[in-house]
Amino acid sequence: MGLHLHSFVTAQRPALECTAINTDRKSQAQTVLAKGLIDYYLKQNRLESTFVKACEKAIVYAEAFTELGWTANSGRQYGVDPETGTVLYDGDIEHRALGPIDVIRDAQALDGEDVPWLMTRHWANKYDLAAKHSENADRIISIDGRPVLS
Repeated sequence: MGLHLHSFVTAQRPALECTAINTDRKSQAQTVLAKGLIDYYLKQNRLESTFVKACEKAIVYAEAFTELGWTANSGRQYGVDPETGTVLYDGDIEHRALGPIDVIRDAQALDGEDVPWLMTRHWANKYDLAAKHSENADRIISIDGRPVLS
């Protein structure tokens, strides 16, 4: 049953449509740009595969989430910060499919559509994090991953 449902849901590409609220020329041009961006991210940035993974998780766990974020340290390099010497990137979106165990939410929210806050969990390499946050690098590297019981 799950495989058939997955095939049925993911057989067609997501049909996301951009529409402008205003009818002026600038708003109409922005909808054309937005349509191009959506197509680019679905095809080139593998956003469609993230939706497929979210569908698989939803079939297994009865719910799933997609997380879209912005990472400033990816994309094309455009310069170097003269004060710190760090490389500057233009940034790009990051996306992942999450199951219910990866999302913490307000347990007192009665309506699933109107949740006041969410927290997401994902795994990261501690050495990559230490490189990204050099001020806390020693503390990050010293973490061994075992739970602290006090």
